[in-house]
Order: sequence, then structure tokens, then C-alpha cells
Amino acid sequence: MEKLMLKIRKNISKLHILLLVFGSVICLNCNSGDVMAASKIKISKKYLTLNVNDIRTLAVKNANKKVKWKSSKRKIVKITKTSGKRKNKCTVKAMTAGNATIIASVGKKKVTCKITVKNTVETPVTTKVPAPVPTEASVPVPTETTPVPSVAPTNVPLKIPSNETEAFNLLKKMIQEKGTTDTDTATKKFLGMSKKESKITYISQISYDSADKTFCFAIYSAGENIEQIITVNVKESNYKDAVIHTVIQAGNIAYAESESKCKLSDISNTTSNNIKWDFNIVDPLGIIFSGEEALLANKSNSLLSLAYRNWNNLVTANEINTPSERYILTISDLGFGRK
Repeated sequence: MEKLMLKIRKNISKLHILLLVFGSVICLNCNSGDVMAASKIKISKKYLTLNVNDIRTLAVKNANKKVKWKSSKRKIVKITKTSGKRKNKCTVKAMTAGNATIIASVGKKKVTCKITVKNTVETPVTTKVPAPVPTEASVPVPTETTPVPSVAPTNVPLKIPSNETEAFNLLKKMIQEKGTTDTDTATKKFLGMSKKESKITYISQISYDSADKTFCFAIYSAGENIEQIITVNVKESNYKDAVIHTVIQAGNIAYAESESKCKLSDISNTTSNNIKWDFNIVDPLGIIFSGEEALLANKSNSLLSLAYRNWNNLVTANEINTPSERYILTISDLGFGRK
């Protein structure tokens, strides 16, 4: 009987050991699964080098929760908007030269993009070295030479894109070859402001995000007390639809924000209210204002009209040449304002 009880106790001890080992394996698998799931969260760019006033879009991949974005130095790199599913996309603007880090938090997991902002590189001034004065010994004796006729360039016919897809492909080629293109226009008159008021600087920009396959048409205006950013994002897969996002800010506080979908043909060179803005106006204390929507809509459409003309200048100023074809683009070829 004692031998039987001893054998039963040994079997129970073995069973306990097996259960402990099995439980440990399950826990290890669970923990390794969590680590693997967390390691899949990535940011589209870990390092960026921008010039002042450049605008870029960052994205977090495989985010299973809402993404929280933060800039370590907002005076150097400012977050202008967040968008996408679970706020996984973030648009940033380079404000001044320096270094900053954009931090994206998904739960306890964090990914970062380190950004270096440089001032626009100026073309170095070269000093001309005066030619040596010839002496009697060094004066060459003139000889008769047969003039070589200059070869006239081949007259390549000028072409216009036949559809929007071809036009956007040409625009993408231009941006990829020449980089982000922009223009800076300063004026003392903006949306009916008097000449006595301080000048406002406008920066219009066209860029292409190869990761999201999205064209970004942007305009930024800034004065002493207010600044506004409008971006028109056009997906390469659907050129006709556009998403317009606008932010009006006083200092670092965005008090008006809107995002709407429209057709490119709705954006034309006019100051009329061609886009219906759905503003949500909130002051720092959370009080919702009323009666300001029309004023903000008028300002946004006037700025959009100015952007239309500047974007057209950026596009038409760049001819796209190939050995057998020469194209000229206009903003209308891309579908803007064309019904």
C-alpha cells in the first residue's frame, strides 16, 4: 500500500512540473507575440533634411490605435495637421533652421523622425580673375580661320497633355527631377487689408509624396497676428477627387480647421465661394463661436484663388523636354477649374 501511495505522489509531482512548463511556454509565446506586434509599427521616414518653408507628410504604418503626434521644437518644425485612419498621417512645416524630432506615439510604442532644417542655399558668388595683359612677346599672330556655323536647335513641336493622367505623370517627372518647387510673393495687400498694415508673405509649393503616391499643392500665408495654411492633396490613383485642408492659426493655436472633398474643377481662379468650407471654430477655452464662418470662408477662397495663380506659374515655368517631344503644362491640364 505504501509503495502504491509513493508511486501516486511521484506521478502527481511530474504532472505539476509538466503544467508549470506548459504555462511558461504559453506566456513566452504571448509576450513574444506582443513584441512582434509592437515591432511592426513603423514611420515612413526616420530622417529628413528640409529647407525653411518646406512641407512634408509623415505616416505611421500598422497603427492599431490612434496616433498622437508631437514636435520636440515647434519653433523649428511645426505640425500643421493630422489626418488618415487613426490619425496615422501628419503634415509638418519647416519654420526655421535647426534640428527637431517628430514623435509619434501609438499606445506605449513610440517612433520618431529626426528632421534637420536648413536655410535656402544661396548661389555662391564667384570672383572673376582678370585676364593677363599681353606683352609684345606673347601677342599671337592672327591667322585666317574658317567660321564654323552654329547648329540651330531642332524645332521640336510643343505638345499639350491629352488627359489628366498624362499631365500628372509629367508633373511627377518634373518634381522628381527638379525637386519640390515653390514661389515666394510678398505684398501689403491681402484680402482687402489696407496698405498701412504689415506685409504678408505667401509661399506656394507643389510636391509629390512617393510613399503615399500623393501630390500636394500648398499655400502658406503669414503676417504679424495670423497665419493660414491650405493644402490640396490629390491621390495618384484618382486625379479627379481632391481633399482640401485648411488651418488658420493665431500664434501656435489653431482656432479654425476644415477638411472637405471636392473635384479639381471646383478650384478655379476666382474669389467667389467656390468651395464650401465646414469650419469648426473653437477658442483656447473650448468656446464655440458663431457668425465667423462666412468671413473665414471668404478668406480661404481668396487665398485659394491666389494659390491657383501661383501654382499655374510654377507649372507653366517648367517645360518638360524629351528627345522627340516637348510638353508645356498648365494648371488647367491637371483638372483645376476645368469643367
